[in-house]
Order: sequence, then structure tokens, then C-alpha cells
Amino acid sequence: MDSGRRDVCGSGLRLLLGLGLLRQASGAHALSGSLKWSARPWLTRLDEASGALSAGTATPRAWQSEVEAVLGRLELPDLLRSLDFEQLAASAKFPSQGEGMERLYFPGEDGRLQFLRFRPYLFTLRKDVAVVPHGHHNMATLHMVLAGEARVRHYDRLEGTDTHMLIRPVSDEVAKPGHVSSVSDEHHNIHWFQGLTERVFMFNIGVYEVRPGAPSGERDYVDAADGILAGGGALRVARLGRSAAYAKYGRL
Repeated sequence: MDSGRRDVCGSGLRLLLGLGLLRQASGAHALSGSLKWSARPWLTRLDEASGALSAGTATPRAWQSEVEAVLGRLELPDLLRSLDFEQLAASAKFPSQGEGMERLYFPGEDGRLQFLRFRPYLFTLRKDVAVVPHGHHNMATLHMVLAGEARVRHYDRLEGTDTHMLIRPVSDEVAKPGHVSSVSDEHHNIHWFQGLTERVFMFNIGVYEVRPGAPSGERDYVDAADGILAGGGALRVARLGRSAAYAKYGRL
């Protein structure tokens, strides 16, 4: 990556994290104009990919490839060394069960919050706390580990009934800073994150209602650890309600 692109991407992620810390106390306009605008090319690429997905001119799988490539090229270690992570840690929330989740915002040229065709969030996890195993419908979402380490598992949803689901495990990784993964209706529809270090920070973006008018946003919670082998590497697992899923998987 050339130095100009690295500077643009680095400033973009600095804006992402810094704004999450500053917006409540100072407002989104508190960041300098140069910092706002240096982030725009990076944000534009994510926004264009998300707009194409929503318009039906890009498939969910193509969206996954594009946004993973955009964020995967960031030289994150150099960026993180330049950030004040003590301040970030002091402001972030780490629930004792399940993930912390804070909406992030970006200012435009006039200082007003920018309209984006994806929703960005900062996710946080404590050690042994999980984003419980679940799938989605009619949406695509990405997670990037910013700091710490997490165990990340993905599954393909094959079919389902009101009480059970047939899934196939496809990956099980220790995700370190810079690791990027995504899910959609077309590819790796179920995921499960477990914190392995004392604190884990993840950047998340989501595109909702990929097919306008169809149900979107509800999670399919599944009992991924207690499946029954069903042939071909697939598992038959029970569906869970939200409370039951967090009771069993929210903290190990």
C-alpha cells in the first residue's frame, strides 16, 4: 500500500474510533475539518458498496468481498500505536454478559452527521463473553477486530423449521487485530464470537433490508455447541430464544 492510501485509511479509522469517544461530550463537529475529510474516500468506498447491495446491482457475496478488501488493506498495527487506547478503554462499555454495542457517526462537509447506507458500530467484549451464535435474514454485516483476540466461528445455514436448523460449520479461527469477517444470506450466514483476551474491540457495519419490504434484522439464535450430526458435515441444532441464548452462551 502506498503512503498516501495508508494515511487516508489510517485517518479514517482514527475518525471512527475518536468520534465514538467524543460525540457525547463534544458533538460530532468537534473533530478538525482535515480529519473529517481525510476519512471521506474510505467511507465512500464502503458506502458505495452498501448502496449497490441495497439497489440490487451487487450481490451479497460481492458486497462481502468488497468491504472485506477495503478494511483488510488497512495497516492496523501502525494506526493503533498512534491512538490513545487508554482513553478508548475508559469510555467503552464491557457488559458482564454479551457484547457492548455503540452506534458510531461521521460528520460531513458542513459538520452535520453524514448519511450512510450502512450502519457502523463499535462492539466490545470481555474475556469469556460472547456475541452468541446467531444468524440473520435479509441483511449483510461485517466485523473487524481492532484490538484483543476473539474466537470466531462461522456456519452456513442449510434449512430450518420452527424449532430446529440444519447448519454446516465452515470456519473456526482465532481472530487477531486486523481480522475481517462477514455474513450474508448467501455466504456464512451464522456467526459466533468469544472474547479470548481481557478486552476485545470490533468495528461492525451492517446493511439492513437488502431486499426492500422483506423481514430484516431479527436474529436466529441457535444452540450451536449441542448439535446432532446429520450427515455431510452438517449439524441439526435447536433454535433458542434470545434470553436462553444469552443465558447459555453470553458468558462462559
